[in-house]
Amino acid sequence: MRRIVLILLTLGLLPSLLLSGGEVHHPTTQIAVASFPIVTIHDIQYISPDSLAVADSIQNTDPGRWRLQASPYLDDTVVVTAVVVVPCHVLTFTAQGWTLLLRDTAANSNRWGGVLVRIADTTQAKADGFENARRGDVVRLTATVTEFPMNSMNSTTQLVPVAGVPLEILAGGQPLPDPAMLTVDSLYHGTYPTGSINYSSGEPYEGSLVEFRNCTVTSYINTARGTWAMID
Repeated sequence: MRRIVLILLTLGLLPSLLLSGGEVHHPTTQIAVASFPIVTIHDIQYISPDSLAVADSIQNTDPGRWRLQASPYLDDTVVVTAVVVVPCHVLTFTAQGWTLLLRDTAANSNRWGGVLVRIADTTQAKADGFENARRGDVVRLTATVTEFPMNSMNSTTQLVPVAGVPLEILAGGQPLPDPAMLTVDSLYHGTYPTGSINYSSGEPYEGSLVEFRNCTVTSYINTARGTWAMID
């Protein structure tokens, strides 16, 4: 059976199915903001192979070194231009708030090219225009780079929009990349939760579209949030 899967929270937990869609072409709002560095999603996500190799070797035995797999822009506020893969109100695995998925505008951007946007204050986000974004829109946002959960070797890089800075919609109808074909051991060796995370080959696909084929679900991890374990 063919499944398109979104790597969301941790390389140790297998994610929810991604089902999304929508129309494009929406109004743009712009305001002047403070000067923050302009970066790409690749810049935010890229981790050196040496750091990931160390993460592979220590796993979670030394949580104090959790930044080995964290964004080099952690706690920085940046300006990012990206394509909307999943807009608001589609991903509902979180207890509250809104979640979007963005990808880099560069070609072949599945590796180091995806990132989640997490919004807690939905009232402010609605005023800032985040509900206007649709799948395939090119957007520009000002956000702070965070990791969740903090101090964890299984943290996920997330962008938290700066309140009061509207989302700019620059274009619509952009094509999205095909998912990358992976095997389960690209992310995890052994049977969850007694196996080991494969940071070196899995971390580049955090927040990206990937596809697994001929997999067998071995257990449900959290039915409320749509997570399960599987093998191929």
